[in-house]
Amino acid sequence: MRAISPLRSERTNKFTIAARTGTDAGQLAQELRKQIASVDPELAPFDIRTMEQRERLSLSSAADVDAAGAELWVLALFLAAVGIYGVLAYLVAQRQREIGIRVALGSTHSGILKLVLRKGFGLVGVGLVVGLAAALSLRRVIANEIYGVGPLDPMVLGNVALVFGAVAVGACAVPARRAMKVDPAKVLSEQ
Repeated sequence: MRAISPLRSERTNKFTIAARTGTDAGQLAQELRKQIASVDPELAPFDIRTMEQRERLSLSSAADVDAAGAELWVLALFLAAVGIYGVLAYLVAQRQREIGIRVALGSTHSGILKLVLRKGFGLVGVGLVVGLAAALSLRRVIANEIYGVGPLDPMVLGNVALVFGAVAVGACAVPARRAMKVDPAKVLSEQ
């Protein structure tokens, strides 16, 4: 055993002992227990770990936080997709008569698709602007929570916008297909 350095905590009146050794850590722990018991048999050393064990424990908690962050990110994407889909499905249902009239007057499937996608990407644009404004206003809080990336990193913001755009296209696809299948004769005959 080369060095033992006791560190006293003023708040809790506890000692932390750090030891560096070239021998087996298990043998060192037993020796430390014996030495402490010889001074005061009522003292019970606890939380004896090697630096490798402490490092592994520290990194595992960081990995848990990363995993939880990824789960929240996936949940946020799912909720965004469901929200966009719900709003667009509702708008297509509300505008079925208008879509039927457009088809009856000669609008093509691509024209109807563009109509629905324009509305969907309008919603996505509003969401991205609101999200960017929130990121700007919360950048000091965000900076304390992330490591290695700035709160307004253009690469991260660009990737988020691309992923959100791809999710929006997927969410717009079903209502757009439904809008393209509108039968003008059926819709115009309903009152």
